[in-house]
Amino acid sequence: MAFSTTKNLTRPMKAVRVATYTMNDTAGNGAAENFADCDRITIQVTGTFASGIISLQVSNDGTNFVAAPTAVSINAAGVVAVAENSLGFLYYRPVLASGGSTTALTVTFVGSSSRAAG
Repeated sequence: MAFSTTKNLTRPMKAVRVATYTMNDTAGNGAAENFADCDRITIQVTGTFASGIISLQVSNDGTNFVAAPTAVSINAAGVVAVAENSLGFLYYRPVLASGGSTTALTVTFVGSSSRAAG
């Protein structure tokens, strides 16, 4: 259902982490990615929404996930920023619910840090 390709990029004085998921089905979870070092995370969704909603789940152990403290619910292409009170967890993943048979989405997480890369 979903797969993940992660690229880690480093820039002087600014670390950037990118995780891209392809979600082509009616429902499922993306792979968990570690964004613990990020103080900003944005989520971009592109593609065809036959129906369905992308939401955000968080975890500190990579196994037990719950909805982010400030809910993220995306049902159309666009970009959202993860709320400040939903930052600080170790792992993040997208969840697709109620998708249709022609749902074909690309979900891209971009995390960045104002701290110097180490």
